[in-house]
Formats: sequence, structure tokens, C-alpha cells
Amino acid sequence: MAKDTVDYILERRSVRNLSGEPVKEEDIQKILSVACSAPTGRNLQKLRYYYTSNPSIIKECGLDIFKAISPMMPHLEKRREALGITEPIFYDGSFVIVIASLPAEEEGFEKIDTGIAAGMIMTAAQSLGYRTVPLGIICYADEKIHEHFKIPADMKIQLGVTIGTGAMEDPAKPTSLPMDELCTLVE
Repeated sequence: MAKDTVDYILERRSVRNLSGEPVKEEDIQKILSVACSAPTGRNLQKLRYYYTSNPSIIKECGLDIFKAISPMMPHLEKRREALGITEPIFYDGSFVIVIASLPAEEEGFEKIDTGIAAGMIMTAAQSLGYRTVPLGIICYADEKIHEHFKIPADMKIQLGVTIGTGAMEDPAKPTSLPMDELCTLVE
């Protein structure tokens, strides 16, 4: 029996140990198509998606970010060693999407739109057999993202998503709070 979308959403978890195996070009196009179809507040469509599957760009950018932020985040080196990965920013993923927003006179729906788009991107990747990690950490070194992904300086980096094949069995799903603690019926 085929899985439905809800199954993919419930199974998705961040997998921080990716194999580096390339994401198929047709799957990249499907994932980007999903990103571009994400709804936006008032249909303003202020998000732009910068992406690469170039291993050199991914590795160089990841190492540059790591060097820039590791003094304030020493746990990253421990994570890299524990996972046996080459760099702890993109987790040896082979396809990275950076979500950026157009300049705005005032803060609008960009953060909400980014959350919706990222959720859709990660669900699409999961349904195609890939694993993902949302990358808020890249915002701590956004100048490196601007440089490596050739993003105009006036664009605001919102979030990244790394995508790839898991290098090992998926980790156990973290325990969630019970639904009755998270959800309240209002009558």
C-alpha cells in the first residue's frame, strides 16, 4: 500500500549524517517545483531559492561557516567527530537550498512563508527517499552564504535545508510531548 503525505510528515526527522551520495537531477527539479508552489502571505512571493548540488561549493561554504561560528558554538566540533562527517553545517548533504527573501520596507510574512516552504521542501524530499536537516545556523554567518551562493547583499537569508541520503539507519524519532499537552480544544 502506498504511503500518503501524512505518513511522510510523521516519519520525517532531521538526519545529521548524510552519505554525500548525489540527489538525482529529476528529484532536485521536483523539490524545487514544490518550493516554488508554496503559498505566501498575500501572494507576495518574496522568497527566492538558491541551490547547489556542487560538492565543492557545499564543502567550502560549510567549512567557512564552521570557522566563522565555531568559537561561539564549540559543540559543533564534537558533533562533527561523533557523527564522523567532514563538516557539521551541511552534514555531508549533496543538495542544499538556501531560502532568502527580497528586501522589504517592513517585516512581513517572510518568516511564516519560509516555515511553510521549508516544511513542504522537507516533506517532498522525504517522499522521494531523501533525508533533510533545516539549517537555521547558517544565519549566524550569512555573509558566507551570500558569498558562496552568490546571493545579492540586499537579500535576507531566512533558512537553509540540506538534503541527501542517510549514511546509516535513521535515528529514533525524538519523543514528542503528548498531543493533549500541545493541543487544546476550544468550544
